[in-house]
Amino acid sequence: MTPLRTQTFLQNALAGGILASLACGIIGPYVVVKRIVFISGGIAHTVLAGVGLALVLGLHPLAGAIPCALLAAILNRLDRPSRPAAGRYNYRRLLGHRHGGGIDPVRPSSGI
Repeated sequence: MTPLRTQTFLQNALAGGILASLACGIIGPYVVVKRIVFISGGIAHTVLAGVGLALVLGLHPLAGAIPCALLAAILNRLDRPSRPAAGRYNYRRLLGHRHGGGIDPVRPSSGI
């Protein structure tokens, strides 16, 4: 327990973990009950592209993550098909755009 008392990095990590667990504990059931798991997954994966773009441009990761998250949420809301599987459709479409843009974790883009 001594390193936890002396090292600020560990104190910050513990505080961040506790705050993240509280936020996820509150938001998680809402996402599951509303059946928007696929939409939230699509937005989360779209944010990764924003983080990558910000890092390439030499900006703070949040400078790319927040605009990408907002853009993905707005696009999901504007293009909402009237089908029961709307969330799955939008998630697949977002992943299709991400993979089409060369951001593929399985097969890295060749740059061609």
